Amino acid sequence: MRVGIVGDTHGFTNDTVNVLNEMGKRKITHVFVVGDFGLWTHRADGHEFLDSVQAAAEGNGLTVFAVGGNHENWDHWEWFVDNLPTHKGFAMVRRRVLLAPKVHEFTLANRQFVVAGGAVSIDKDYRLEQERGGVDRFNGRRTRGVGARTLWWPNEELTDQDVMKIRSMTFPNPQVDVLLTHDCSNFTHFQGRLKPDPASERHRHRIDEVIKAVKPKTHFHGHMHTKYEWENALSHGDSAFRNEPWDGPVTQTYGLECNPGAMWDRKRGDWWGVLETDTLEFAFQGRGMEFRSLAV
Repeated sequence: MRVGIVGDTHGFTNDTVNVLNEMGKRKITHVFVVGDFGLWTHRADGHEFLDSVQAAAEGNGLTVFAVGGNHENWDHWEWFVDNLPTHKGFAMVRRRVLLAPKVHEFTLANRQFVVAGGAVSIDKDYRLEQERGGVDRFNGRRTRGVGARTLWWPNEELTDQDVMKIRSMTFPNPQVDVLLTHDCSNFTHFQGRLKPDPASERHRHRIDEVIKAVKPKTHFHGHMHTKYEWENALSHGDSAFRNEPWDGPVTQTYGLECNPGAMWDRKRGDWWGVLETDTLEFAFQGRGMEFRSLAV
């Protein structure tokens, strides 16, 4: 089976519909978005986004599965998970648009998948200012607040309890095949993209604890809006990896860029790709040509 993997979509309708149309051309039936999907169902344009994604998925004969990021309405996300579950535990917000619980495991094409959603919003303070209203720090104008829990949600993070839940899971094989997260490992060498604030570091450490627990062969994440590929042995406890041979678990990690319409970041186009479940080989497709994985 060929599975689509997509970086942050941020609720951008045109970008999301375009990538689903590309997936349809490749006869892909399952598409996973690795966080910051754009679930903003407290707003009319949030429902319009879901309606458009549903129409594109229906037209292309595929289903979209979303992992939760930090920019989602987590109050609504958790309500959907609790009240609209499918038989595989996903929440059905539209017939072909499904939300993963923050912690989840499932099997697809005889491959074991684990989900660990959530991340830290580094712009939390600014978002809270916008919710409260007051004097805008950039233009000095007084603004009316948009209301609490409309731009930031305190339940956005993967918690220590969530990590414990993942540790308690049992799997038929010693290594899970695919881990889907929004946040990345604390060991990722992102050339300055990792934010040094304590909350973000703590959250990335939780991702490392998840990696150590499930030992994934392959790991996909978004959040950093940057393409990155590397073999991660450090999360497994390999303190001497850089200097001595290592024969323990290794996780092939892929960081995906975000949707091209998000103009706050420069995009190179590598924000989606195709995973072959038979071989776990992944190829970026975002520039209209393949970029095969290279270990670094």
